[in-house]
Amino acid sequence: MAEDAQHALIRMGPQVLDQLIAAAPGLGVSGQLCAIDVFTALGDPRRGDALTGMLSSDDRVVRQWAAEALAELGIQSAVPQLLWTSGPRTMPTACREAEP
Repeated sequence: MAEDAQHALIRMGPQVLDQLIAAAPGLGVSGQLCAIDVFTALGDPRRGDALTGMLSSDDRVVRQWAAEALAELGIQSAVPQLLWTSGPRTMPTACREAEP
């Protein structure tokens, strides 16, 4: 049933984003994952703040999906939060791997 609702929201288009962005913080894990899929499918720039907010979720999967969606959608304003969220132990490793 949640998948049907998700597809219906996608079919409705960008006009559903304002309501979904407002509702996303109060949704459970499944609802937030569905919202991430809708945000990604619709590709509207308004969803960046909602996705960035999900980086501080208590749920690891929500944080991961939000980070992947931010990267996929190219939301550069989220880079500082992504770096902070990744933590000090993983950032130097990522930097070393990126060096030629």
